[in-house]
Amino acid sequence: MNQISEFKASATLRLKDNLRFITICLEKLSENEVWQAENETCNSVGNQILHVCGNMQQYAINAILKQKDSRDRDSEFSSKNTLNKAQLQLKMSKTTTDAITAINNLSETEWLKEHNVQSFKMTSLACVF
Repeated sequence: MNQISEFKASATLRLKDNLRFITICLEKLSENEVWQAENETCNSVGNQILHVCGNMQQYAINAILKQKDSRDRDSEFSSKNTLNKAQLQLKMSKTTTDAITAINNLSETEWLKEHNVQSFKMTSLACVF
């Protein structure tokens, strides 16, 4: 296995593991607990899931696939009780699957191509990492 194949396999494994852990945690919460925040300066689990999905979409999908970035980062934190647990789980699962597909479809020559993400210039490798 070459280094790129090894990196793709490792990234895929980590994304799948993280999805599994998030799913387990989400299942343990009630619908109300998903959107509960400790105080005004804390984020709920629901907001954190939206934020993780936003990051994966922006970095590991849109940037490396050269798609238009339409992320609304502020809404990831301002949303309150907008999706139920099943919808959050589906969003997380779909985003993870899309990221894995994008990563595994990158050719060897695309790993060092640069992208502008937020105010940073980064390679595809850095976006996935």
